[in-house]
Amino acid sequence: MNYAKLFTKRGDGRYVATVVQDGKRRYLYDRDPEALYKKLEQLKHPDPLTFRALAERWYEDMQAVYKDGTWAMYDAPYNRALERFGDETDITSADIALHLAEMAQRGYGERTLKAQRTVYSLIYKHAAQIPELVEAARYNPAALAALPRDRRRPQKRKAPEDEAITRIILGLNSPFGLFPYLLLCTGLRRGEALGLTWGDVDYKRQTIVVNRGVTYRRGKKTVGDTKTEGSVRTVPLLGMLAVALKHYQEDKDHFIFHGEDPLAPLSEATYRRRWHRWCRENGFAVKVGDAWEYHLTAHVLRHGYATLSSRGGLETGVIKDLLGHENERTTEIYIDERPIKMEEFQAIATTIEAAINGIFVENVVSDPAKPHG
Repeated sequence: MNYAKLFTKRGDGRYVATVVQDGKRRYLYDRDPEALYKKLEQLKHPDPLTFRALAERWYEDMQAVYKDGTWAMYDAPYNRALERFGDETDITSADIALHLAEMAQRGYGERTLKAQRTVYSLIYKHAAQIPELVEAARYNPAALAALPRDRRRPQKRKAPEDEAITRIILGLNSPFGLFPYLLLCTGLRRGEALGLTWGDVDYKRQTIVVNRGVTYRRGKKTVGDTKTEGSVRTVPLLGMLAVALKHYQEDKDHFIFHGEDPLAPLSEATYRRRWHRWCRENGFAVKVGDAWEYHLTAHVLRHGYATLSSRGGLETGVIKDLLGHENERTTEIYIDERPIKMEEFQAIATTIEAAINGIFVENVVSDPAKPHG
């Protein structure tokens, strides 16, 4: 084909082509008439947008919108989505449903499947708001993608048994034993506990202020806000915890749990290493073949704190505020919005501490010969 005959050659040696888009005239230039022809064809008949184009745009635009804690949940589903549909176009609900079904067959649980579907949905919702991507996001295929019926259902998290609580108390003096002990006595999330500094502990008022958290993403740690606005709170300092903390007391600006640098929180690798070691030394891990299985998590201890509070007779609204929950679905019980008054903290601390001590006395003092792992 003689491409030069298709276009007008300008005095500067360039060929020019004219195209009308959205009622506006555009001009394309190139010294090579064949290259100009290809530009024109690409403009008239653009390649269909791939799923990768939609996904990467969402990922880039949302970096500053979502907190690191949210990205810690979304990174893996995002990467799985790219691996599955990267360069494909016209993804359907059936395609996404099939992906979810295959994940279920590989053992992924319901929470992971829901997170995967959520990421698909967020990608298409975002693309539908961008003019150059909207054509590829006329409908959201994730909206009609059903979860597989044979998926592994989440098991309700159980609070630690009384015997486990006793071992946590006895394990206080083990390396890193202060961490599970603090979780049991405060109900803090893992990141909230790792974000505590000594300045957050007020021995005089018998309180601990929770106003920051540590998140891990791609091996990097970030110190930022708590999970939600409702998570910023003050919790009572139990007397038994105060005694333990004073044994380790450092400067106010030091993190309670730190590595070589006291002004920085633990890295993820150091945290896991210390946590796993403590679990192995205190009977919360079992070796299966060449690997260890760990049977205690920070969230289980948070659940234990709530159970101890309920066992001590605290109102559900008080427990909600202690945990930093926002609604009754999270707390899974009736919610009373009444805030905690400062004068109540001592009574609350006494109630929870009495519940813990009751367990300890029953399991150790009354039966000192009983083995405890």
